[in-house]
Amino acid sequence: MDCTLVIHYVRHEFSEEALGKDNFNLAQQARQATFTAYSPYSHFCVGAAVLLDNGETVCGSNQENAAFGAGTCAERTALFYAHAHQPDVPVAAIAIAARKRPISAERVEKIVTSLQRKFESSGEAEITTEQIGQSVMEVLANLDNIAYIRFASVYKDFRTLQDLEDFVATIEKLTNHEDPKFIKEN
Repeated sequence: MDCTLVIHYVRHEFSEEALGKDNFNLAQQARQATFTAYSPYSHFCVGAAVLLDNGETVCGSNQENAAFGAGTCAERTALFYAHAHQPDVPVAAIAIAARKRPISAERVEKIVTSLQRKFESSGEAEITTEQIGQSVMEVLANLDNIAYIRFASVYKDFRTLQDLEDFVATIEKLTNHEDPKFIKEN
């Protein structure tokens, strides 16, 4: 089975005129889903809206859990729900929105563009999800400690609470220094 990864990231003013009616509605639903996030630990609220080929939209949000540090990301919540209820219906589009992280749209655009260029110039016929995940981890490690921990908790698949605690301790050591590559919490 051939798979193709296509990343479309276009920065627009957040308006119906700029995005078009369908994309604006999908983005609005993702933004609204951020309010259903349960994130008492990271305070990083993420919402996702998945548009299926049949026109139905499924939303999800991130869900943290003190007993299981990894939690569940918004995209995974929405995609798992969609697949569980309509396994034969392909995904047409996904919109993701986040609140409470001080990262500019310009910075996000640069990251997405750099990752896309990296994969396009790799010469590889196929890019694995592991390669994508590792590349995202490298970028987040230099961008935002909360986003890094959030992504790592899903991507790294910690097996024990100690695994997660050790990982967080490593991040805390880095952020206790005046290292400008991490965004400090107020």
